Amino acid sequence: MEEKRTLSRRRFLQLSAVGAAGAALAACAVPAADTATGGEMAEAPMDETVELRLSHWWGELITPSIPLIEEKHNVSITEESATWGEYFDKLLTQFAGGVAPDVMMTSILKVGPFYTAGLLQPLAPAMERNDIDPALWALDLDSLAFKGDIFGLPMFLNFPLGFAVNLDLIEAEGFDVPHEWPFWGTEAFDNFSYEKLTENFEACTKRSATGEIEIYGSAGTWGSVNQQSLFENGGDFFDSYEFDETECLLNSPEVVEAVEAYTDWVIKFEVAPDLGAAQAFKEGVWRAQKGVVQYSWLCYNCFQSPEQTGFNWRMFHLPQLPSFKARRNLIMADMVTANPESDHADLAADIAITFTTDWDFTQKLYLTWLNLPAYNSGAHLSLVEDDPHIVEAMKVYLSRYAAFSEDMRSTEGFALAPGTRGRHAGFVDNTVRTEIEAVLVGDKTAQQAMDDAKALIDAQLAKS
Repeated sequence: MEEKRTLSRRRFLQLSAVGAAGAALAACAVPAADTATGGEMAEAPMDETVELRLSHWWGELITPSIPLIEEKHNVSITEESATWGEYFDKLLTQFAGGVAPDVMMTSILKVGPFYTAGLLQPLAPAMERNDIDPALWALDLDSLAFKGDIFGLPMFLNFPLGFAVNLDLIEAEGFDVPHEWPFWGTEAFDNFSYEKLTENFEACTKRSATGEIEIYGSAGTWGSVNQQSLFENGGDFFDSYEFDETECLLNSPEVVEAVEAYTDWVIKFEVAPDLGAAQAFKEGVWRAQKGVVQYSWLCYNCFQSPEQTGFNWRMFHLPQLPSFKARRNLIMADMVTANPESDHADLAADIAITFTTDWDFTQKLYLTWLNLPAYNSGAHLSLVEDDPHIVEAMKVYLSRYAAFSEDMRSTEGFALAPGTRGRHAGFVDNTVRTEIEAVLVGDKTAQQAMDDAKALIDAQLAKS
């Protein structure tokens, strides 16, 4: 296994901009015919169909692709879906009660409690018996490991955070923005300042004669998920990202500036909705066309197609804050893992392999949600080359990865940054969100909120 880990690390240095080389694309883009199943799947013949449970937070997104898994492994899969907000607590409760599913989705952001409690099955044996080529991973599996073992395999390549702009709404309202949007192909692409974006938000904010905001320039603001700006500003979340952290570092000047920059859109500039206004629209401010620009992962499925939204949009990267240091994407892999206590543990592990490496399954899922698979990534790109809107979105998504980028300026100084919330992920996430909300409603300054977040998180870390 040491040989495979070393190869994986080398591959990561090729594919990320830490030591990226354009030649890495050739190894990732193995023709589909050569990787028909991502390796020969170790499927033992079975006379009877095995019933398995699969849990995730994706609603019905992957449901149409599940029959492929069932056919390949002679299984019947029951899906169990919960919202992101409740999923991980529910899964921990199921483990505590001895009723956890056989196959599960998890996220590096929230996986800490599962790692440290020893709840997940090591997948190296399954990768070996299924002859998975470590050179075809487009991200470093070591970055997802715990104490040298791989317990979850990534579904797709990490996304950056960014914005999408409702072009039809700008035209309909006649908004005149002072700065050209940093869309793909412009000089400002991935090189747009916070000040310029704020001025564009102000130009796209429509107020009534009484001063009431009718349309917001920004449909959303800081979420607790935005570790990307934190790292781009030179800050850190913890003193360690090996699930042995002892100190939270959220009250540093670099982090406070990042928090302040995003919350100022609500408090100081009044170009983004406060918490009450954001909750007033069931479909969301952006989908209701009450906000011009939406903040999210630069994932096509997150924004949905123009046919689904009813308006045309284009997307771009986060702005560079005043203390910007370097470009970062978070290691934010959504992973497939298996329950070691399952009555069919080996089969569950094999299914995790199929979810992440099997060509038939990954290409079908890719065409459903357009998240580029982390395994054999390059071979999937040609599947959407006839749709110019999707092609541009994919170019933005991949622009920071030297192996795929068509704008090498975006790869300068780029590196991946930790996406984990540590071994107390749920507590940390709730604490940060609560403190950010205190800033948004005017109860605390950004510095006070981050000081309080640090104190609460440090106290929780000290208990274990």
